[in-house]
Parts: sequence; C-alpha cells; structure tokens
Amino acid sequence: MKSLVARRARDAGRAWAFLATVSLTIAAGSAGAGIEEGAEAARRGDYAVAFLEFREAATQGNAEAQYRLAVLYVQGRGVARSALDAEMWMRKAAEQNHPAAQTGLGYMYLLGLGVPRDDEMALHWYRKAADLGDGAAQYGLGVLYAQGRGVDMDQAEALKWYRKAAEQGNARALEALKRLGQH
Repeated sequence: MKSLVARRARDAGRAWAFLATVSLTIAAGSAGAGIEEGAEAARRGDYAVAFLEFREAATQGNAEAQYRLAVLYVQGRGVARSALDAEMWMRKAAEQNHPAAQTGLGYMYLLGLGVPRDDEMALHWYRKAADLGDGAAQYGLGVLYAQGRGVDMDQAEALKWYRKAAEQGNARALEALKRLGQH
C-alpha cells in the first residue's frame, strides 16, 4: 500500500512537471483579444497580467487563450495552482480541437490529474491530437500501445506512433526508438 501511495505521488509530480512544460507558446501564437497582451506579459514574467489577459479571451471562447490559461493553472503562475481549473480550461480548448490542449487533457487522464484516472480517455484525447499532427500526442499513443494501457498491447502500433513523433523531432520518441533498436 505504501508503495502505491508513493507511486501515485511520484506520478502526480511527473504530471505537473509534464504539463508545466507542455508548450505554452509565448511567442507569436494566435491573434485575438488578450492573447498578444497575455503573451507579452508572460515574456516579461508578469504572469498575473498574463493570467488576466488570457482569462478575458478564454471567457470569450478563444481556444488558444483557454489552453494558455489552463497551463498557468498547472504551473501556478499568476494564479494558485489548481488541477480542477486547469482541467476545465484544458477541456474547453480541447473540445475546440486545440491539439496541445487535447494532449494535455489526455495526460491529465493518464495520471488522474484533476480527473479520474482513465487510460481509455487518455487514448481518446491523444488520438484526436495525434490525428491533428501533435508530436507529443503521437509519442503518448506509442507509450499506450507499448504498455497496453487503454488498448491491447501492440508493439508494431507503438513503433508507428513513435516514428511519427520522431519525424517531428520529439526527443522522447527518438529515445524510445533508440531503446528499441529502431533508430
């Protein structure tokens, strides 16, 4: 029991670390009310202003702003860290076919961060993002197939997704291919 608790704590820490590095593209990004201002504030390190700008645009339905707001909740920058708020905004963006948000939501399901742990839902969101060309989601699908999580274990399918991710320069996919003697 103690090792399960320790493993869950370690997984949660990894989840926060992963989601904190999920691309909060601070550079150009999509134009729109609050996005450019929020991005500029984030570049300056003024996350409180970035939060306010992204929130304004997010409440108006802007998927990019919703995603960036979710990442701020994950990181606890400009706002208190909140898995529940991160999930809500990540889902809103994901439902508008924002690939990075779909990947982030898939990862949240994979580790049970702000949502119940659910490999099949992780698979669902990873697949949506992977089909839109998201390299991180393609890598995630490779992991799910390699481990048989939410799907039957299928090494050929895992390799297919690792290769797609590696073609986009995904470092983790390249490492996986090297470990498997495929690169």
